[in-house]
This record gives sequence, structure tokens and C-alpha cells, in this order.
Amino acid sequence: MSREAARIKVSMIIPVYNAEQYLRETLECVRTQSLNEIEVILINDGSQDGSGQICDEYQRKDPRFTVIHQENKGMCAARNLGISLAKGEYIAFGDNDDVISVDFLEKNYLVAKRKDADIVKYGRKTIYVNADNKVVGEEIRAFQPSSYEGKELKENYFVLQRIGALTSVWDGLYRKEAVLKSGIRFHEQFRYGNEDTLF
Repeated sequence: MSREAARIKVSMIIPVYNAEQYLRETLECVRTQSLNEIEVILINDGSQDGSGQICDEYQRKDPRFTVIHQENKGMCAARNLGISLAKGEYIAFGDNDDVISVDFLEKNYLVAKRKDADIVKYGRKTIYVNADNKVVGEEIRAFQPSSYEGKELKENYFVLQRIGALTSVWDGLYRKEAVLKSGIRFHEQFRYGNEDTLF
């Protein structure tokens, strides 16, 4: 295998906490991505259920999976650890209950390369379920294709905020070099939400 073929294009970081009900479906979606040059960093954040064993199962099944087991420190600490371990050209963040299409990473990576982008944000569909796993609502967000450079980004900040482009991290690709150079990390005092917007 050539060096180019072995290059990791996207590192997907997934914090895992007590998610055994959904985790296999999520990991299978990632494992079967059409973009082969990926690594998947699973941070088992002190799960009390079978999530850690499921993570280990996927690490045995696919050498692109890496599992780190740690005591519970929260999603932000888990993501920061994932950033420090990532070897990919771009970083993607996933949640342990996400379902993604088979060409999800490939399509967005190609956009990132074509635009030479530090960040690519994409549309999403959010499904809300109750404790009985019954769907109680959904939200679809679609973007019109657009790009911003330098000062344009600041000038359009409130537009981007209003359309929801700056509210989550799991709906984007981030050039690892830009993340490392900026020194941006997740604030680890945020353990139960709102960490995405701050990042």
C-alpha cells in the first residue's frame, strides 16, 4: 500500500457513555462508510452498561477503530482527548446515537478539498425520541451552498448563527491543522450541553 493510500483523511471522534441501545447501529454506519481512509476514535467515558464491550468488539473487527477507556470526565474531556490522538487531515465529531448515510464522510471530505476549507458544515435531520423510544418530533435543517473567507465570515456571523450553522459540532468537518494551530478545545466544565456553540 502506498503512503498516499494509507493517509488518513478523516478522524471521527465519538465519545461513548451508556449507549448500548444505539451504539452498534452508530458504529456500523461509520464502519461501512464509502470513504475508506478514516480512523474512528471511541472514548468510552466510564460507561456503566455494555458500551465498553461493544467498543472493544468493533476495535477487534476493524483496525481503523481505536478505543480508549477512561473514568467519566464528560463529553468535552472525551472530545479533547480524541483531538489529541487524531491523525486525520480533517476531524469529524459524532455522538453515540447518530445514524449517518454511507457516503456522508466522503461527500463532505470532497467538498472540503474542493474548497480548501478549514470548516465544512452540512445539513442534518434531528429525530427526538422519548423514554419509550417513540418518535415525538423531528427537525430538518438544509443549507444553501455558500462559502465564506476571512472577513466575510465575521460579517456573516449572525446569519450563520440564525440558520443554525454554529450550534453543533457533529454537523461539520474541521481541518485538524487549523484546530491545533488555533488552540481551540472544548471547555471541560461544560458536561451536559451547550459546549458546541462555545467551541
